[in-house]
Amino acid sequence: MESFNQTISEIINAMPPFRPEGIEVEIRISVFYDAVHSGKVEIPEHEHPFYEMAWMIQGEMNYLVDGVKISNNAENRQVFFLPAGKLHRRYSQSENSCIRSMELSLTPTGPNGVMFLKNLNDILEKNHYRFTLSQTQFNLIRMIETECRRKKCFSRLVLEYEISALLFDILQNFQPLSGGSTDERSGTHREITHYIQMRIEDLVNRTFEMDVLTSQFNFSARHLNRIFRAEYGMSIRRYADLRRLAHAERLLGDPANTVADVAAALGFSSPSHFIVFFKKYRNVTPAHYRDHLSLK
Repeated sequence: MESFNQTISEIINAMPPFRPEGIEVEIRISVFYDAVHSGKVEIPEHEHPFYEMAWMIQGEMNYLVDGVKISNNAENRQVFFLPAGKLHRRYSQSENSCIRSMELSLTPTGPNGVMFLKNLNDILEKNHYRFTLSQTQFNLIRMIETECRRKKCFSRLVLEYEISALLFDILQNFQPLSGGSTDERSGTHREITHYIQMRIEDLVNRTFEMDVLTSQFNFSARHLNRIFRAEYGMSIRRYADLRRLAHAERLLGDPANTVADVAAALGFSSPSHFIVFFKKYRNVTPAHYRDHLSLK
């Protein structure tokens, strides 16, 4: 928990506000942290000037909002999502519990942003201020946790992308639908993104080229990126780089592999190109990254 809080705090303090594509809302993260409670706890009724998201890492926490009891535990993947200014209280009967909280400022930057926030608040109230993490969101949280455990070797750029991708994926589920078919958006587009994921895994040992996809779908790179970003909050190129990076780290974990071996296995034209790629995301060379692993 300490490494998570320390690393996330460093990232959040330096992370500028960002605007997810197509939502017209500026997002600023105030805090993102884990809090441990030993023994039973009860927090009196209160409100926040920001949106709050919270889910359990260990134990159980109960919330009381508008007379409705909402129970979260570490197994059900339920997220408590409360708008600014909403009175609530929380209490726990668990002997030991750990809650992860994120506090957000959501500011509309246009008329669509105003509509989005109204829709968000309406849906939250209807669903008793909770939602269930999707598998994609759960995986992004695990990726954030893994990055935080790297301590001095963590990448600020990777963490910023993972955090913004998580929020983008959550918030897009509250986006009002306009015109187009729901089936088209949630069906065909998700099939396309799933196929892109599989192709990236197939081609992880070489430099990814968008031409491979544009020729297969007969779509422009811009259109494919728009579809992919709507699901994952990042470009296809960025996703491909992060998957290639994950494979590089796995290979570097085997002392039998030299840096040159890893570079060749992943299709880099030379070890120096691999070093530049790795340092871009990890802020250290592959050799220094491996030295850090050996010290653990």
